[in-house]
Amino acid sequence: MSTLSEIEKLKIQVHNLQLNLKRKTELVNKLKEAHALEVKKIKKEYGSKLLHLRISLAPKKIRADNTINILCDVLNSITGVTGTDILSKSRKRDHVVPRYVMCHLLRLEGKTYQYIGKHISGKHHATIIHAIRVVEDWIENPIYYKTELDVYNKAKNMFDDIKK
Repeated sequence: MSTLSEIEKLKIQVHNLQLNLKRKTELVNKLKEAHALEVKKIKKEYGSKLLHLRISLAPKKIRADNTINILCDVLNSITGVTGTDILSKSRKRDHVVPRYVMCHLLRLEGKTYQYIGKHISGKHHATIIHAIRVVEDWIENPIYYKTELDVYNKAKNMFDDIKK
């Protein structure tokens, strides 16, 4: 039996300490990621509640005049897409879905196709008709368009709550 020299024993101890340090570092990084996700979730939750309170406490006349701005705020709280991106001419899917939802909700409010098109980046009324038909497609095929329909339902419910 050979005995380990003092240097070899120290090398083994250093190696074990390095492994422990690496494990602890990985655990700390996992905790940081989990914490960041929790903070993001909490910010989104409270941001949505704050928006709802701010809009619902506004006088009815102001709410009627700012329907598009209110819808932009509602869709921003749900999707994270800014109002300027929703009203832009961008064809990115992340921007198009909330824009279509907005068109459909404005039409349910009784706005004309021309009014909606004029206020949503100068779109032609035929484009608005197409957007509304696409949303109606989502409603008819809920299994295929689950994520889009989820955004639509959340926005519609939140908007209906604010109107009351």
